Amino acid sequence: MKNKLIFYFLLILIILVGLDWYSKYYFDTNFNYGQSVSVIGETFLRWTLIYNYGFSFSIGSSYPELMRVLVGSFATLVGVVLTVFACSSVRSAQGLRDIIFSFAFVLIAAGALGNGIERLIYGRVIDFIHFTFAGKWSFAVFNVADIWINFGVYIIILTYIVDFFRNRKQVTK
Repeated sequence: MKNKLIFYFLLILIILVGLDWYSKYYFDTNFNYGQSVSVIGETFLRWTLIYNYGFSFSIGSSYPELMRVLVGSFATLVGVVLTVFACSSVRSAQGLRDIIFSFAFVLIAAGALGNGIERLIYGRVIDFIHFTFAGKWSFAVFNVADIWINFGVYIIILTYIVDFFRNRKQVTK
């Protein structure tokens, strides 16, 4: 059963990385750099093609190329380590909570691999999802790999919150 679950986790990881790369390929081939198209409302959600030479929120975009390559290598290594961790933690899973927790690491690994490998190959990451609010406040432009990472982190946080309240409830009994 657990070997089958590991197979599914790896299959999901490959599909998620594939969806990330396909979405980036689509926007890179169908949009011009800087082109922005409204999706929801005039300003709420836009597709805006940019190339992110930095890291999260374009931090470090002015760093030397060697530093950016090292970060890309590190992100890819983190993705591999998280994949190994997720698969090994499934082997010792004691229930649904542990499986969900392991799946969160698959999501984070997919995002790290999607962005890390792209950064290694091209020296940058394609971002295209752009939220703005009231036409004035603009959130960072991001991509599908960033969504996988965020969902994984949210699942981990929610798991710990549920554990906290579950343990607190048991202590008060």
